[in-house]
Amino acid sequence: MPEPSLITKVTSDISADVDYSPIKIVALVSVATLFAFFAGYFLGDFLLAAEVKSLVLTGVAMAMLLIFFVLQALFIKSFGKITLAVTLEIIVMFLPLAGYSSILVLTGFVVATLWIFFAHHMGRNELQNELRIDYFRVSKIVIGGSLTALALIIAVSYSAAFLRSENLSKRTFSYLVDSTMPMLEKYIESFMGALSNGVGGFIEKNINGELLKSIAGGAEIPEAVKTEAVESAKSEVKNQVSDLVKSITEEKDAITNDLYKEAKNNYNALPADGKLMVEFILIIVVFLVIKSISFAVRWIVAPIGYVVYQVLLFSGFALIRLESRSREIIVLN
Repeated sequence: MPEPSLITKVTSDISADVDYSPIKIVALVSVATLFAFFAGYFLGDFLLAAEVKSLVLTGVAMAMLLIFFVLQALFIKSFGKITLAVTLEIIVMFLPLAGYSSILVLTGFVVATLWIFFAHHMGRNELQNELRIDYFRVSKIVIGGSLTALALIIAVSYSAAFLRSENLSKRTFSYLVDSTMPMLEKYIESFMGALSNGVGGFIEKNINGELLKSIAGGAEIPEAVKTEAVESAKSEVKNQVSDLVKSITEEKDAITNDLYKEAKNNYNALPADGKLMVEFILIIVVFLVIKSISFAVRWIVAPIGYVVYQVLLFSGFALIRLESRSREIIVLN
């Protein structure tokens, strides 16, 4: 949907490719950098203590950073300035996490930075291809790409903290296990449901086999008996699934403790190459867990960002104008 604005003005001498207010750009980037620092600081605090407060504050800081990534794509026209801004923000985010630095962590931060560059670039392209500014189309692109980058940053930081820090709380590891438990239960139920149908189909297909015929004295087995046998087998499989899922849930703490001990002990016994591989696998697992909720995060962050965007427009921080009386552009006047 095109963006309506009560402050749209018409002009014929405004260029879409020129930044007219360096001071406002500095202010915008400074606030984004502040949120980047908070995101890194609270993430580091969470990795050490696994406190819910730190996790919530990390989420809030990263959500605000995503909003300012969108605002940068909307308000800053020069890709060189955007590149400088994003580089500064990611470096500042990395500083509180520097104690966990490794080859994979540094590589992850570099890849994340490039990913955010790409998200900004695609957002700017979308903006330039529109006759009327559509905040939500731009935010979908920028938030989607930037959220992937932040998920990678969290994943590499968590992996390094868990595998390298002796003071890492077991509670941090528990958060990862707890977050994967619903998915594990879902996949077990889905797999066992398919297995139960397969068992039922196998019995139904072979219900008139020689073994069952011999049990019935060579007589044809009645349909009612066939149906009862199939349903009984399927019901038994489903009951076994239910018991398995229940036992996993009830023994979650014991399972978590055992996994934590085994993970630490086995990791310490590995050679350098093996440790690198384990770290890489853990990064993938954490990344996928975070990405599984990215859709919900985007739909929460985008409307909040839209409110911030409109406040900046109505406060006069920026204006929407027409370039050559044909296409809307945003100007920091």
